[in-house]
Amino acid sequence: MLMSHRQTYNTPLLILTDTGPKKQFLADFTPLKIDYMVKPLEAQLVRAKINIFYELFKQKKAVDQSLNELDKIYKKLPPNMTWPFRKNS
Repeated sequence: MLMSHRQTYNTPLLILTDTGPKKQFLADFTPLKIDYMVKPLEAQLVRAKINIFYELFKQKKAVDQSLNELDKIYKKLPPNMTWPFRKNS
């Protein structure tokens, strides 16, 4: 279900379980950004994992924004501009 929605496709998933994940369980979630923690949970460790996911999210968002800005600049370059700016056709 997460993979079918554009808004949640890249959402990291933290699974809290009382046993370690089984092979098939992990195979079902392979395409997702997944991490798991086994109970009993330590609050400090849960917070740390969530903070890591959040920091990675912010970094990815910044990289995506930079790529979009670079793409806009690239598209404004004259078509006759040569390498390293644009490959000659």
